[in-house]
Parts: sequence; structure tokens; C-alpha cells
Amino acid sequence: MNYKLSMVWLMSSACLVSGCSEQSVEANPAPTPEYAELSQLTQVKNALDDVTVGVAQLKQQEGSHQAQLKTVDNALQHLEQTVTTAENHLGTLRADLTSLSKKIEAFESVKSRLEALENQEKLHAKAATQPTPTIVKKTYRAPRYSFPYQVSAIDRWGDAHYVGVMTPGGVQMVQVGSVINQWVVSSVNMQQMQVTFIHQRNGQRVKRSVKL
Repeated sequence: MNYKLSMVWLMSSACLVSGCSEQSVEANPAPTPEYAELSQLTQVKNALDDVTVGVAQLKQQEGSHQAQLKTVDNALQHLEQTVTTAENHLGTLRADLTSLSKKIEAFESVKSRLEALENQEKLHAKAATQPTPTIVKKTYRAPRYSFPYQVSAIDRWGDAHYVGVMTPGGVQMVQVGSVINQWVVSSVNMQQMQVTFIHQRNGQRVKRSVKL
């Protein structure tokens, strides 16, 4: 029995290898039960081979998918590292910008102070180049007031001197020291027949002499 199965197996294998045609198969006598059993075994083996090939392909695809997943994972890790590095650079940049802003503010403050000092220096230089104004002292001259009346007589009664002054109301005999319209009869010179009058106006003392 085993010998027959072996022969059938060999014939089937030789046929599979050499490629037997349908005519050669039909020329063979009707299959025996052993041949039928061998044929079923061959089909099972072919099915197993197909399964094996399919499993190998699945394993290969799984390996390819795992490689792709690993590649994606590496890319994600690299991207995460890149983002972290960018965040660190951004923080450093912000700190640098803050420091630069403070330096700019300090520079503007110093610049303003320097400009103010420069303006002051320009003003001093301009004032130094301008000629010193000449102060002209004006001599005050009191207005010339003339005695408004005429002397008509000079006389002496006892120790007192009297002067006759012609006014719009007539001749008035006034003693030395008397006041006529804000004019004071100051003194009398009998030899020169001259009378001196003094007038106080706007803080100025005006002295006039009138001869008879």
C-alpha cells in the first residue's frame, strides 16, 4: 500500500515538474483510491503553500508598515525637537528685544540731555558774540521856570525887608520869607537892588533872581 502511494506521489511530482498534458492524463487509467488521496494531499499542500506565501507577504507588508511608522515617528520626534528649539530661540529673541528696547530708551534719554546742553551752549555762544549794549546816561535838566511877576519896589522897614510884587490883583508888599503863588521870597540884596525867589516843583529846587 505504501509502495503504491509512493509511486503515485512520484508520478504526480514528475508530472508537476515536467508539465504533463491533459492527453497524457486522460491516457492514464482511472485513478485509484490512492491516487485520489494523493491528489487531495497535493491540493492541501498547494493551499498550505498559498497560505505560507500569503503569510510571508503579510509579514513583509507588516515590516514595511512598521518601517513607515518608525519613519513617521522619527519625523514627529524631529519636528517636536525643531519646535522646542524654535521656542527656545523665540524666548531668547524676546529677551534680546526687551534688552534692546531698554538700551534704546536710555540712548534717547541721553540724546535729549545732550541736545538740551547743546542748545544752551548755542545760546551762550550767541550771547557772547552779541555786542554789549551801550548805556547812555541822560543828564536830567530841570525845566526852566521863570518868575511870573515883576518887582516894583524894594524897601526896608526896621530890620525887615519888603518887596513890592506886581500881581494881576495889584502890587503886594511882601516880607522876606513870604510865599507868592508857590514862590518864596528868599533874600534881598539892597546894593544890587535884586530879589531872589525859590520855587519847589516836582522835587526840584528852582532859584530865580529878579532885579528892580
